[in-house]
Amino acid sequence: MLQKHDTVQQFTSIHADLLREREAIQSRLQRINAALGGMKPTDETTPSPSSLPKRRGRPPGRKPRSLLNAREAIIQVTAKQPLTIHEIVAAVQRIGYRFATKNPAGSVSAFLYSKAGKKLIKRAGGKFQGK
Repeated sequence: MLQKHDTVQQFTSIHADLLREREAIQSRLQRINAALGGMKPTDETTPSPSSLPKRRGRPPGRKPRSLLNAREAIIQVTAKQPLTIHEIVAAVQRIGYRFATKNPAGSVSAFLYSKAGKKLIKRAGGKFQGK
């Protein structure tokens, strides 16, 4: 039973030390804030959103959208002349379409060989051209 009492006594002592240290830190923070321009000390432990620096650029996790969709872009570039899949990828990127995948040739192939792609694009000699 003596050991339990010692553990409780240790906890009480450490808890009291932590409370004193927190009060000392809060007091020092108030003095620092006053020296930096009379900022009011806050009881909040997290900064308010208005005090955080503004983020620039796009929101995290969102990719910018292209003005064209992939289907329209592919049809547009193949309407001029027959192109291979890799040439289609390069031409589509030149006109401003941004692929969200690491393998854009796969996306282009998926469209070209799909039912909709076969209706809109004809294949001749390994190259594809819009109808």
